[in-house]
Amino acid sequence: MRSLFFFNIIVSALIVIATCLWTTPAWASIQIQLYDIDYKNCPSTLVQGAITSASSMTANCFLVTGKAKNTSDRKTGSQASP
Repeated sequence: MRSLFFFNIIVSALIVIATCLWTTPAWASIQIQLYDIDYKNCPSTLVQGAITSASSMTANCFLVTGKAKNTSDRKTGSQASP
């Protein structure tokens, strides 16, 4: 019974290690300049009923606005052609 438990632990650990070695990190390949960044409190309609994870405390809610400038020649997201 114990040998089956330890076998499952070892196999699980090997799967985790193999997955971490196989996957590559998601690096941002296009630098995008952000400017005119501002924030304001959320309207009460968005805040109503919002709670933080793992507790019943109310969440802090902010709307972040700003502008982004792509200085590269590459297109991003939905602008990219197939």
